[in-house]
Amino acid sequence: MIMEHIEFTGIAGRTVGEFLNSFHAAPKIINGMIGNKTITVGGKPTALEHVLISEEVLGVPITDSCFLVPWDQPLAVVYEDEDILIVNKQVGIIIHPDGTDKKTLDNIVFAHFLSEGRRLEPRHVHRLDSDTSGLVVYAKHFLAHAFLSWQIEQKLFRKKYYAVAMGKMENEQGTISLNIGRNRHCANKCLVFEGGKEAVTDYKVLFQLPNMALLEVEPQTGRTHQIRVHLAALGHPLYGDKLYGKPDGRMMLHSFHVSFLHPRTRKMVIFETPVPEDFAIKRRQP
Repeated sequence: MIMEHIEFTGIAGRTVGEFLNSFHAAPKIINGMIGNKTITVGGKPTALEHVLISEEVLGVPITDSCFLVPWDQPLAVVYEDEDILIVNKQVGIIIHPDGTDKKTLDNIVFAHFLSEGRRLEPRHVHRLDSDTSGLVVYAKHFLAHAFLSWQIEQKLFRKKYYAVAMGKMENEQGTISLNIGRNRHCANKCLVFEGGKEAVTDYKVLFQLPNMALLEVEPQTGRTHQIRVHLAALGHPLYGDKLYGKPDGRMMLHSFHVSFLHPRTRKMVIFETPVPEDFAIKRRQP
């Protein structure tokens, strides 16, 4: 097990405790590190009450102790710094191991970290279905993960998708507000029913053909298969959705936009990707 520190500077005038609490990490973890004397200022153990002054460097421990099996595959890195990694996931890859599968995005990201000489745990902040492509955000340490997860809870972390829906949309834009729950008769499916959990999805039509439409979709809640279930409930299932529509090539759902407050700078950052080349509607646009 290798111990190293992530360093923070430029935080004069705040106590160590105030600064660390701003990440919304579990107090038990922070207190444990203080007790173990692994949180440092200027390389020496510090206390939560210590007031940081100009040029002081706060060090917070990162334990490189991940023991996933690396899967050395190409990784489309969109952005990377000392706190976060953003990748563009391919279709057909699940995010994390399910107990037996060692060919997941987490395994690929772990191989990427190893190539940089580190054994960081791949801390994905959110997930995408196997058949969905697009942007996935990883945190490189527990503070970044805590801060990004808090933003998801507070609805400050935004995700938008490109979706190709079948048929001609009745409205140019709209909000779908239909409760969603598990289908008790089919374990891997969800459905709309009154007793389900609240689910809200905003959409707008970007391009319409006679038999399909390219949509920009933003879920306001995070239910399983939410976009897929909501569009199917409108009578416009996703093109290629084998669960809620008709299988026809890849499922046309792509996470193209993520925006959030960066855990270090606390400034809003936005990352986007274009419409995938293999989207059916893109091949048919004039």
